[in-house]
Amino acid sequence: MQTSPATGLPFTRFYSSKVYKGGIQNYAFTQDSYGSLFVANNFGLLHYDGTDWQRFGLPNSTKIRDLWVEHDEKVYVAAQGEIGYFHFQTGPEPVYHSLLDRLPEGYRDLEEVWKVFRLHEHLVFCTFDYLFIFDEHETLIRIIESDSGFLSFHQHQQQLYVQDSDKGLLRLERDRLQTVPQGESLTKNLIRGMVTISPMCCFSSKKTAACYS
Repeated sequence: MQTSPATGLPFTRFYSSKVYKGGIQNYAFTQDSYGSLFVANNFGLLHYDGTDWQRFGLPNSTKIRDLWVEHDEKVYVAAQGEIGYFHFQTGPEPVYHSLLDRLPEGYRDLEEVWKVFRLHEHLVFCTFDYLFIFDEHETLIRIIESDSGFLSFHQHQQQLYVQDSDKGLLRLERDRLQTVPQGESLTKNLIRGMVTISPMCCFSSKKTAACYS
């Protein structure tokens, strides 16, 4: 009896950019509780319900870098020059609501917004210069600025870790960034990932890997 080489492998299917109706670059993926797939794409937001693909563009037609699904109704997006959310309970197609007007006028000319995180009741949009923190009513409550520039952003057990090019690895605590133990040594090598190994948090960069509780 000959065993197929594919035995035990998960089912996979390839979708080209022509099929999913978007650009060739996809930056982030997430799902809602129904299993629908949402993708941050360089042509906008992609939605796949298991049968059909749809694409929804931003008003400024820029790329989406990251996204967060909220209660199957809102998809918050961090985008090029834009922050906001798509509301999926208002009709056959979602309606986009920008949050740029919630920022002070001098902060609205954004370049890239790289990440968006939900931390308890707070929503955090991350750029290389600023963290914009909103409350549960989408009201801006704090702006945190880096003097030298942020390098990367990571979420671990409902806490946000930020790598700063001068201060190293920081943790967001009570709307302020605090240096973690040995965090000062992490200023030069970009932290690319962070994983949970209970009860510790582990991270890695090009030349460094470490854990702490």
